[in-house]
Amino acid sequence: MSKILRYDYEDVLKRNPNDIKSMIALGQKLLQQQKRNQALYWFDAAISLDPNMVDSLCGKGDALQQFDKYQKAIQWYDRALSIVPNHVPSLVGKAKALYQLELDFNKLAKRITIIKFYIAKVLNKQKTESSLFERDSLEKQKLEQRFKEKGITLQICMFFRRSNKREVRYSYERERRLILINKWRLNQMIKVKQKLIQSQAKALHQYKIEALLQGKSKPKHQIELEQEIELELESQKYFDQALLTKPNQIQALTGKGLCVNTFQKQYDAEVIINKALSLPTILSHNNDKQSDIYAAKGDILLNQQKYAEANSFYDKALELDPNHLQSTFGKGQYFRLIENYDDAIEWYDKAIKLKPNHINSIWGKGESLRMQDKFRKAIVYFDRALKYHPKHFLSLYGKGEALRMLKFNYDASVEYKQALELQPNHIKGLFGYGEVLKLMKKYQQSLVCYKKILEIDQGNMEAVQLKYEVEHCISQLQQKESINTLRKQDLQSNSKFFDGLQTNTVNFRKKL
Repeated sequence: MSKILRYDYEDVLKRNPNDIKSMIALGQKLLQQQKRNQALYWFDAAISLDPNMVDSLCGKGDALQQFDKYQKAIQWYDRALSIVPNHVPSLVGKAKALYQLELDFNKLAKRITIIKFYIAKVLNKQKTESSLFERDSLEKQKLEQRFKEKGITLQICMFFRRSNKREVRYSYERERRLILINKWRLNQMIKVKQKLIQSQAKALHQYKIEALLQGKSKPKHQIELEQEIELELESQKYFDQALLTKPNQIQALTGKGLCVNTFQKQYDAEVIINKALSLPTILSHNNDKQSDIYAAKGDILLNQQKYAEANSFYDKALELDPNHLQSTFGKGQYFRLIENYDDAIEWYDKAIKLKPNHINSIWGKGESLRMQDKFRKAIVYFDRALKYHPKHFLSLYGKGEALRMLKFNYDASVEYKQALELQPNHIKGLFGYGEVLKLMKKYQQSLVCYKKILEIDQGNMEAVQLKYEVEHCISQLQQKESINTLRKQDLQSNSKFFDGLQTNTVNFRKKL
């Protein structure tokens, strides 16, 4: 289908060489087919005709991004956004380019640590060489004394020693030059690092813009927080009944706040918890349920992505009660969401010690291990959580992701399927399930997953690309099947012909 469209655009451009829309469309098709140089040519041609055409500017940015020229791509995206500030493809492309720069920055940071280690090693060598030089000088003094006593001149005897010293001196100078070169390289890398740190803030800002434009509640790179609290709508009714009789009952206010927070009504939940915090009994610090309220406030702030404020409320709760389970688990969630996985695992372990069957803490530890690429250990904790709760969605999804990374595609597909039965519209689960099915060559089922993602989020470019790839695989399979059927038909017809020929020859021989 893509080839037919491409040839159509080429025919249009033959008839009308200055048709800008056809140039842009042809460039985008060539970009999908990984023909980057040709695509860049058509985008440049469109820009030369109309420098303010946003789609051509954005297309050139996409092409440069495929060449790994992220800085230049960002310049073209900025040029497009200066004309149309809310141009979604340019915002998405710029965000992706900035994200790739952030990954390059992480690689650069690793290289800087290696260079620092190498410089330290060279300095140690320099120290050892200086100590060797001192030792040689002492040996020389001893030899001079010996030879003076024996009356032998030192010139002939120290000839070989001098040659060795020259070698040491040359090696010392060589190492010193290397140190100076490495220091200069380190300074250059630090300058690049400072520029990349500035671009990180821009990347985060662009992701937020992208999320708002595409109607998402959270940034694309952010790990979802899906805290499972088993409170249904009936429990909220009971809390309301309790508050009718006693409007300032702390337990009822806390319970209702948590219940409302579970149904993603975070503003209403915060109002209820703030009311509980403003009660005189809480302000006087003489209430047993104060830790529960602080933990509930922390949970609400965590869902609002106000991580530092949430952490401060968890600390307040733990000051009053060091063994408070919900606050201990909340601390683990806080560290996991800021990607400090080692500290997160420590807090999850504390929560598991307080309550060995606390499912969310077991899942949290497994999720943190998965994010550290420790997939086998993560699966152990996901299985442990599923032992207590066989339909725990996050554990099923996490186990599927871990198995997919270990390339156990069939086992991963089983876990994804169970998870999607619980939450059919979970985009990350659909992506994982589609990828596994594609690897298992179940292209039709994989195509269903990507179509469902596009029904939920029409602007998801990754799903569009994967859907195109799967459709291409399906068309190739259909072509192979048609060729095989034609071959079978030819073989059958040939076999009938040869059978008839054989019978005719037999009959002819009988007549003879």
